[in-house]
Amino acid sequence: MDWVTAFAATCGLWLINLLWQTPIVWGFERLTSRYPVAAERQLRGLAFTIVVVPVSVAISMTVRNAARSIHPLFDLHAIPGYAGHPTLTMGASAALSILLVDFAYYWTHRLQHTWPLLWRFHAQHHAIRDLSALNNYAHWSETLVGEVFKFLPVFLMIRLYPGIIGLIAGVFVAIHQGYIHSTSRLNFGRWSWFISDNVRHRIHHSIERQHFDKNFGIEFGFWDHLFGTAYVPMPDEWPETGVREQAEAKSLKDYWLWPRHEVVQADHGAIHEVAGRQVSLDGVDCAGVEPGA
Repeated sequence: MDWVTAFAATCGLWLINLLWQTPIVWGFERLTSRYPVAAERQLRGLAFTIVVVPVSVAISMTVRNAARSIHPLFDLHAIPGYAGHPTLTMGASAALSILLVDFAYYWTHRLQHTWPLLWRFHAQHHAIRDLSALNNYAHWSETLVGEVFKFLPVFLMIRLYPGIIGLIAGVFVAIHQGYIHSTSRLNFGRWSWFISDNVRHRIHHSIERQHFDKNFGIEFGFWDHLFGTAYVPMPDEWPETGVREQAEAKSLKDYWLWPRHEVVQADHGAIHEVAGRQVSLDGVDCAGVEPGA
């Protein structure tokens, strides 16, 4: 199969997965929501997610095809007994994939809040005011950052064979990522230290200063407890989300042209806090936007 055919097929699969998962995520949120979520913003967020699929697929295929030509440091089949037990191999591979990628995701996420260049693009995701299961789009460059800093290190470290179990696990991971941005009343309570929920992740998106640089974990909450970035919310803690001084994207033009000069312009000579650091903006046009989390 040539690259173009594979690209078209992969785009189709991504869209099919997105379209059948959307009613599930939307229906769950609607039935359990704390408050009504504006349909216009839900549809806008979904549109931003759909239009970026071809770009995300092209980036993902390019990086992963390159990674396959590099021999990893370790192969799961090197462990005696695994090669002859496909179900065991797939199960272990799926579990390790989720754990290792989420570990890499945690540190990548912290880097996105620490490095002003990455924050400029990550801020598009944080600028969303009416955060929900469908309205949680991210800048197209997030795929490139994710492939380079999350998936590529895992590919280089270990060769896994997740197979069909990995595909099923990937569906649950995608639904979970919609859930953690949702307005659902249902959460994991005391168990959110293990599996992240929407209350814990809401803190990460908060506009309140005491919540900045907290709860970076996506699938698992224990990374934050291990590395000192955990914030355990009170039962009734549900802050507003967004980024102060930053307007969210409201059209496809806004989405594709982000970060536009007029959107993220900061005063020259001012000092703005960027992800917990003081960054001088002398001679810099648009790096110092105060993050929402």
